[in-house]
Formats: sequence, structure tokens, C-alpha cells
Amino acid sequence: MIGMIKFVAALYFCFLCNAIAAQTDTSFWFVAPEVTNNNNSIHGDRPIYLRITALNVDAIVTVTEPANAAFLPIIINVPANTSQSYDLTPNIDMIENKPSNQILNYGLLIRSTAFVTAYYEEASVNNPEIFALKGRNALGNSFFIPAQNLMSNNTSLNPRPSSAFDIVASEDATIVTITPAKDIVGHSAGIPFIVLLNKGQTYSAEAVSAIAAAHLMGSTVTSNKPIAITIKDDSIGGGGYGGCLDLAGDQIVPLSLIGTKYITLPGYLNNPGSQPTDQVFIMATQSNTTVTINGVVAATLNMGQTFRQPSNNEVFYIEASKPVYVLHLSGFGCEVGHALLPQLDCSGSRTVGFTRSISSPLYVNILVKSGGEGNFSFNGDNTIIVAPQFADVPFSGGQWKYARIQLSTTQMAAGAAAIVKNSSHDFHLSIIHGDAATGCRYGYFSGFNRFDAVSFSNATSNNPGCSSDTLKLYCDVGATEGILFSWTGPNGFTSNLQNPFILNAQTIYAGTYTVVATKPNCNTITATTVVSINQSPSATASSNSPVCEGAMVNLNSTSAGTGASYLWTGPNGYNSNFQNTTINNATANTSGNYILAVTKNGCTIKDTEMVVVKPLPSAQITSNSPVCRLQQLQMNNSNTLPNSLYSWTGPNGFSNAQQSLAINNFTYADTGTYSLTITANGCTSSSSANIALKEIPIIQFPALNNVCADVQPFQIVATETSGIIGTEVWNIDGTIATATFNAASAGVGLHTIRYTFNAANGCSSFEEQPIKVYPIPIVKVDSIKTIVQNASIVLNAVVVGQVATLLWTPAFGLDSDTILNPLANPIKTTTYTLEVTTVDGCYATDSVRVKVLPAITIPNAFSPNGDGFNDTWLIDALVAFPLCEIEVFDRNGHTVFKNKSYTKFWDGTYHGKPLPVGTYYYIIKLNDNYRAAPFSGYITLIR
Repeated sequence: MIGMIKFVAALYFCFLCNAIAAQTDTSFWFVAPEVTNNNNSIHGDRPIYLRITALNVDAIVTVTEPANAAFLPIIINVPANTSQSYDLTPNIDMIENKPSNQILNYGLLIRSTAFVTAYYEEASVNNPEIFALKGRNALGNSFFIPAQNLMSNNTSLNPRPSSAFDIVASEDATIVTITPAKDIVGHSAGIPFIVLLNKGQTYSAEAVSAIAAAHLMGSTVTSNKPIAITIKDDSIGGGGYGGCLDLAGDQIVPLSLIGTKYITLPGYLNNPGSQPTDQVFIMATQSNTTVTINGVVAATLNMGQTFRQPSNNEVFYIEASKPVYVLHLSGFGCEVGHALLPQLDCSGSRTVGFTRSISSPLYVNILVKSGGEGNFSFNGDNTIIVAPQFADVPFSGGQWKYARIQLSTTQMAAGAAAIVKNSSHDFHLSIIHGDAATGCRYGYFSGFNRFDAVSFSNATSNNPGCSSDTLKLYCDVGATEGILFSWTGPNGFTSNLQNPFILNAQTIYAGTYTVVATKPNCNTITATTVVSINQSPSATASSNSPVCEGAMVNLNSTSAGTGASYLWTGPNGYNSNFQNTTINNATANTSGNYILAVTKNGCTIKDTEMVVVKPLPSAQITSNSPVCRLQQLQMNNSNTLPNSLYSWTGPNGFSNAQQSLAINNFTYADTGTYSLTITANGCTSSSSANIALKEIPIIQFPALNNVCADVQPFQIVATETSGIIGTEVWNIDGTIATATFNAASAGVGLHTIRYTFNAANGCSSFEEQPIKVYPIPIVKVDSIKTIVQNASIVLNAVVVGQVATLLWTPAFGLDSDTILNPLANPIKTTTYTLEVTTVDGCYATDSVRVKVLPAITIPNAFSPNGDGFNDTWLIDALVAFPLCEIEVFDRNGHTVFKNKSYTKFWDGTYHGKPLPVGTYYYIIKLNDNYRAAPFSGYITLIR
């Protein structure tokens, strides 16, 4: 694939950027002068603002101090057709350029993403002024310093106001030569001295004296690299304008942008009324300069001399025989400001932007060549500035028109932006802003550029173009608009574009190109540029792509002939100077675009070859080898490439097409080498693994007999019979145990006993045997029974379990010895035992004692006389009847003794007192099956 030819272009960016209005720019250098703060009074030096107006495009403005790392960059967003004011006061101590006669770091660099106008405003109540920033038109290498010489700086304020000029360098290693016209701090008049500045560094030259005659007009400044200069006259007064004090200042332009024709329009100075309204200061830059004002020769000046022309509300048309600076002092009442005027020769702008700082009166003075007065718009409105407002400039031969217009706050509010355009003519615009009670802001917001034209191209003898490139031709005319262009060149080329281009230019387009740039009603400039075009080589890149990882990549180029050089560049910093080159052992990182650049005769052609390195499938095998005999062999592969094909081979003709394998019951016959081949996207990878086997333990574990739950703990026997080294582990029902079985702890039921032998080689075997624990029968017999002689009783027994046999012993006195509840009639006290055997052969017993008492005999008399014989009424047999009830009555039927369960014997008393001798009656209830009817009778109590 043929790539685009590399452009060999010298774009001359610095020239192209000049094609904007003089004070409309994207880059501004400025150094702010020191202004007295008068002990922080209202006649001071603050606040200070940077006021920025965007034109038709939104702008992002960045403000820096390149030489001052402590200054944090300021970012200001300015929407199209609006103004933004940024308060710089918090940084005033690193913005105002003080002290004088020192190298400082306070140069401001203002950059914007779109065209803006900018000015610096010292906005104190009684000492304000506008410093109109002139962008790149402020930069130069040779300057004269203009100044007024009528009004003096006040000497009663602190710090002392002064006249000064301040310099900022735009590049490193800038050598500045200063020749002061009057004494300045640290240097004497007329003696040149040198200051060395780096980018953004500043220097202030301050007049030693405050008197007007000692101001620094006529001083010269030269440099080896571009600089910008600010002039200031702080708190000036007198000169016939009463007791007002006000700041005057501006940014000036270099000698290359001054001229011989100027027009001044009056302001509004009128205090006292007898004093001329304005003052015009004309400074010669060459000797024997004749100055004519309104057709009358006013002065002949030598280099550095200044002529002052008062104005009584007059319009002046000024002509000089040689280039001069013109400084215009104007204002309100006795409050003054001054501005540097632009020369008229082919200068001016089609678009001017400014901001209304405050609501005080704002006047605009406009100059335009005749014919353009009816073509103005003000923020898009063509009814604000109209032709009837304009008058002829005297002594201009009808060539110029002027207007003095006051803008109301309705037309333009405080803080608002004004975008003034003229659709057909360049114009000049200044503002006088403020009032007689506070101070004057005077700023000139017009073009200071001079019409010029420079042509160049992107194909020069030092840097030739190449065939098939786009040839670009440029004509830079700075800020000038409305220019007519006419290009001619080789091979019949013509164009009316300012910057034409030729696509796919060949060598026949080499040669001299001429452009004629015409500014109507101004002048015509012819410029030429020589275009050099070399023949480009030809080359085609190719390769053996695609390849698989690990293969060799071959990069090939067709031959471009003798003298050609080749450069291959590619991923990961790859480069080679060979026509044909190789890359060994390609990896995935080798993939990508490889650019072939072939150079011959200073021209380079490029082609791009896309190299694709296909990934190899990963055939790496992982396994659990060596595997224990009879266990499962696992062989795994982690390849992730889709659509891969797998081929396994192994011992005994083994084959398989799965990605991973699992072989059960692995034996010695299965051991050996297993190989895997994977194919994906035409790439193949192979790998193999040697699979070994380990022997397993052999276990002998005899069967276990079932047991009853009451069997004593016993030892379980199992062994490893192969003699392999290892350790044994017992496990009962999943729980680690010992080789002793405790039926009681295990509990009734079926249990599994596992014997495991873990060999030292990592293999293990186990055997399991079941064992059942049978329950013991539960036998429950009453513990004791009592009967009277010749009586019978049922032996109550309960048995839980699956009974196989039961037997009572002894058998005498029982109606049966093999039934659960026999009838017992022993003749004497006897203990009977019930023996029970379950169907599982488990055995249990329980016993009952049957106590036999003699027959019931009830005495009919007793003698409770305390002789120890027959003192109580005693019936021994009643103890066999725990539910019995005894009650004794006297002959009147009163109860004299009562007892249950025969727990007390009657002693012949009632409530502890002896009863009288006599006959008493009784009733005895046994409350037992032995006898239903109660016993009754009488008893005789004998003393």
C-alpha cells in the first residue's frame, strides 16, 4: 500500500500570524509601569484590570509571566463578541515594574486561542489610564521614546510619581542598548548602556527629575531581538490645566511602524477655558525633519527633538518630511491622558474591538477615508455610526472623514464590548473615556501596521519540495484587509488567491513565482519566491505476512535506484536501514504497521505494510503424573485459541481429539510418552509429557461380627500386606478414630469402619467393613412386693426389644416361669429374676422381691400402762397394706384414733391424754384386692 508522501514544508508560522489587525492579535507582550499609590489614597495605583474583547469566535486567554515562576497562570474564557475584565490587583506587586534600574521578572505574556483586543487599565478613581496593547506590532528592535514636555509630575505624592519607559524582552539573550536623553536613575543623559534580558524579563528607565523639561522624549532603545516598550507619565499636572493630577501612558511601536502623515482629533480638555483643549507632541527620529500642520510649516526638527502643537478644539492634518512619532494629550476638563497616534500611510483596520470600563462618558473619534463613512456597523447595528456624523478632515484634500461620537450607556453599558466594523475601508478609532471629576482614560484602538507584502513557499532551495507533494504559496500582508492578489509562475500558473496551492506538484512547477499585492488607494507591492521541487523516489513495501509466532518476517522494498536510502520503522521501536530486512522469531508484539520510508534527492516517499503474526496455540501439558496405580490420570491443556484442533497420541496406539484427558484405572500398561499437537488458524504447536506410575498399598481388612451395645471395647485388626512404607488412618462413620471399637460410644445402628494406608510415595488405599451394634433389651420389674401368707400377687414386668426368650427364676411359687406377668404365691419371702434374650442374642435381667407376711390377727385388748408389755394396739400384718385405713371409736361414736398406711400405733390416748378403761370399736379398711370388706370389732383398753 502506497503511503502519503512526507510533506517537506516550511510554514513560516511567525509570518502567517501577522495577518490580523494591529491591535487584534493572539499574542501580546506587555510590561506594566509603576504608578504611585500615594499612601493607598484614592489617587493611587489600584485597582488594575486586564480587559479583553473577543471578536467573532470564543477565546480562551492565558496570562503568564514567563520569567516569574511564582506567578500562577491565569485562564480567562471570553465568549464571542463579549468582553471580560480580570482584576490583577492581588498580583500588583509582581506586575508593576519596580524598582527602576534593575532587571526584573514582571513581563506579561497574554496568549489567546482566537483573535482578541486587549488593554491594561489602571482604574483608580482619580488617576486612571488605558494602555492599549498592540500585539506583535509592539515588538521591534529600534525605538525612540516619545513624551510630553508641558506638564510635570507631582512632587508631593509618596511614592514619587515619575516619567519613565519600561522594556520587556520576548526572547532569551536579548541585548538592549539604551541611550537616555535626560538623566535616569543610575545613568546619565547621552551615555549609552547595555541591559541583558531573558524572555519575560523587564527593565524600567525612570527620569531623575519630575519637571516636564526633564522627561525622556528623544531617548533611544535598540535590541538584537524583539522587545516591547511602555511609556508612562504619572500624576502629571500644571502646564496651564489647573490643579488636576492624572496618569498618562501607552504602549509604543518601533521605528518601522511610524510614518509621515497623521491626523489628530480633539478631546474635551477645557479647564481653564482659556487653555487649549489638546496638546500634540511631534518627535523627529531623523535630523532636518520638516513638520507641516494644516498646510503651514510648524517646525524643522533634528533627531530626538519634540515639537508641541496646542489645539483649540481643532482637527490637525500633520505631514512630516521624515518619519516621526506623534503623541496626543487629551482628556476631560483638566484630567488628562495620552495615546500614541498611528500613521496614515496604508494603515488602519477593518475591525476594532474595545470595552466600556465604567458608566462615565465615552467618546469615540473615528477616521476613515472618504467613501467609507457610510459602511460602519456597531455590534452588528448600522444605525449607531452613520455617514451624517462625519465631516471632512481639513487640509486632507477631501481624502479623509472624521466623526466625534458619544456612546450612551443605553448603546453600550459599562463592561460591555464594542465590535466596530467597516465593510469597505480601513479606519482608525480612539476612545476618550471618563469625566472631569475623576480622570481620563485615553486609548487608541486602531491598526498601527503598515502595508507590506512578503511571499514564500513550502519548497525552497534550502528545503526543496518533492514531486507529488502539495506546493503551498504564501503572501503575508500583515493586518491589512481588502488586498488584491495576482500570482504567476512556471507552467502557466496563475491565481488570485492570497495563499494558493498546487496539488500533486511535479518538477515542472519548480521556478520563480511572482505575486502582486495591491491595496486599493494605497500601493502595489511585487514579491517573488523561488520554488525548488525534486523528483520523489518510488517504492513499494511487501512482506510474507501473515506468519505464525516464532517464524521469520521478511520485509521487502522495491528498488529506488542508486543513491536511495531506506528506513523501516515499526512497532516497539523497530527500525532498519536495509532495503530488505528480516525479523527473526516473530511474536504477537511484532504485529502492526511497518512504514517504509525511501529517501532520494532529499525527497521521501512512504509505504505501509501491515504485518500480522498469528498466535501459536499453547500446547503445554500439565498432568498429575506420576499417578498412583488404578487412579485417574489427568492431562490438561490451557490453550484458549478458538477453533483449535487437538490430536493426542500415546502408548499402545492411544489417540484422542479432546483438549484435556482423564484416563481411569491407570496401570503399568498405560505409562509412557503422551504427545499433543494443536492446530489453529494454520499454526501448529506440539508438546509431550512422560507419564509415570506409583504403586499403591494393598490392604487386608477381615469382616467384623455384629455386637450388642454392652459389649466391651475391642481391637479392630487390618493390615497393609505389600510391605510399602506409610502410615495408617482409622475412620468410623467419617470421623477420625483409633483401632479400638467402642459399641456404647458408637451407638445402636450400622457403622462403617474405614482403614486407610497412606504410602510415603503419596499413594493411598483403603478398605471398609460394616459393623452393626444391636440394642440391649430393656427389662423393668417392680423392685419389691409384699403379701400376707397364703395370698397371691401378679409380678409386673415390662420388656422393650425384640424378645426371643424370657425366664423367671426361681420357678417355685409361680404359675408360669416363661410368661411376662406370672402370678406369684410364695410361702416365704422370695426374690424372682426375669431373664430376657432378644432375637439378636442380646441379654438383660431385672428382679423383684416378694415379701410374705403372716395372716392378719387383730388383738381385742391391750394395756397401755407403761410396763413395756402390750402397751400399744399392734397389728403386724397391716404393714403389707400401704393403703390401709384404721379408725377407733368410743361407745358414743367419737373417733379417738385414726391412721392411714399404718404409720402409727394406737397407744390408748386421745390428743395426748390417756383414755379411760373400757371398750372401744374399730374399722380397718385394707383398700387392697386381698380383702374387699373392712375388718371391724371391739377392743378393750385395760390399765
